[in-house]
Amino acid sequence: MFEMDLIDGSNFPDLATTVIHEFAHLLTLSDSQVTTDYPVFEKPDNQQIYDREAATCPNYFTLEGCSKADSYLNTFFNRFWPDIYAEWQAIDAETDQDLLDQKLSHFYQKYAGQFVSEYAATSPSEDIAETFMVFIFVPRSSGTTITDQKILFFYEYLELVALREQILSNLCTYAENR
Repeated sequence: MFEMDLIDGSNFPDLATTVIHEFAHLLTLSDSQVTTDYPVFEKPDNQQIYDREAATCPNYFTLEGCSKADSYLNTFFNRFWPDIYAEWQAIDAETDQDLLDQKLSHFYQKYAGQFVSEYAATSPSEDIAETFMVFIFVPRSSGTTITDQKILFFYEYLELVALREQILSNLCTYAENR
């Protein structure tokens, strides 16, 4: 399901970036990318079920299920998260929302050069969605930072480059006709 507040529609740049970010979730968490884990889906707050199901997944496990080995998300995760994932998991286990927010902010500050935004540091799934959004809107970089490499990751997939061109073309046409 895709929902948004109509107030967001009054600011076209904000609307466009939000829609592209959410589209990235649809792209990276679809059935072709992730095998839905129904026990977790049915009881998302049950940590025992989550831990049991995650333990059976040989790839990156999201709240939606086990990412497929060659999925965008699993490939992105394997390339950019192995050195920081255990630290992030310890933070993500925090149950107090204020402390979680504080710890995630510190995590971002520690690894700021690895993320396109502070929100990207909240999870691998948000990282790929935020980075995809930047891939769509920012000209191709030739930089060598981890952030640059994350953006360049999407250029490895011809279908995503074509999708980028299509999205930009349609957005420009829409903006011109407003």
